[in-house]
Amino acid sequence: MGLLLSAHYIIIAGGLIWYIKYLVPIKIPSILIKKKTFFNKQNKIKIAVFFPLFILTISISFVIIYGHVEYDDYHLTKNIISTQVAGTGIKTEIIGAILPKSGSFASTGIPTITSLKIAEQDVNEFFHKTNSSLRVKLQIEDSKTNPTETLNAIKRLDKANAKIVVGPMTSTAVNAVMNYSNENDIVLISQSSTSPALSIVGDNLFRFVPDDKNQGKFIAKKMWDNGIKIVVPMWRDDIYGNELYKSMKENFEKLGGIVSEGVRYKPHIGNFAASLHRINFIMWNQDLKQLSQLVEHQTKKVGNDSVGVYLISYDEVTPIMIQANEYTILDKVRWFGADSIAQNNHLVRNKDLHCLQ
Repeated sequence: MGLLLSAHYIIIAGGLIWYIKYLVPIKIPSILIKKKTFFNKQNKIKIAVFFPLFILTISISFVIIYGHVEYDDYHLTKNIISTQVAGTGIKTEIIGAILPKSGSFASTGIPTITSLKIAEQDVNEFFHKTNSSLRVKLQIEDSKTNPTETLNAIKRLDKANAKIVVGPMTSTAVNAVMNYSNENDIVLISQSSTSPALSIVGDNLFRFVPDDKNQGKFIAKKMWDNGIKIVVPMWRDDIYGNELYKSMKENFEKLGGIVSEGVRYKPHIGNFAASLHRINFIMWNQDLKQLSQLVEHQTKKVGNDSVGVYLISYDEVTPIMIQANEYTILDKVRWFGADSIAQNNHLVRNKDLHCLQ
């Protein structure tokens, strides 16, 4: 439904852009709202489809309004570079995008790329029908869910004169390019970065969803309301996983629960990180063996029904859950997941896996 309505959103937004340009001065606050957690399919679709369409519209409005963007709070003016096709009067603005086409977050990056391409087509058709001389061109770079590759990607976009970039999607990727974007006057518009550590006043990052302080509070209450008294966490050792873990722990302990020792793992990079190859399953054996021992220790205290596993991961959730079947105790307790794995395609299609709540 989001894709079918995308053209209508773009046309409506075009009218709003015209109104802003000719009737009112633009005011862009230095801080936008960050992230709120959703665990249902409808809102997962909104993040993957609606937000990229909305983000592209906002990006175009930045371009249209006098060719620059003004940040009132710290008085920075960022010039937008245009290219004009000789003899046609058509000016093309480069809008960059850094998204995971591959790696451990590709399941979310790929549909986002599809929706951005639809938005690009809709916007240019609208400009054509209204006899506008403006066109937009997307240049999409693959972050590969890898901080080093993300930095290389923004450098390529900078060379192409893209001063507005949709993404990166993950907080780890955003963190890798924050300094570069600030130093080179590049605006980042991330639809899914959520780490509270990146809530910095006066930077070049705009995020369309609240940060994980909200999610930590929500998931803590959900586990508590479900009768969980002791949580054994397993989480990514990066800026996203560590901050969400801290938020959950703080809120769960406020409710009277216990967050025990858990398993913090170094996330693998590349396509192999989320591979369903048997070798990849073996890679998780040591972590899952440790997790099973910790869970078994806690269940002896309070029983299986009062112990829960809280998992913070990306697409590696699938090999983790498949391999977890090798440990009997992990099948006897309830698992809870983060927003990054809600409605994960590989996970929901596999009926033999544990049920993540």
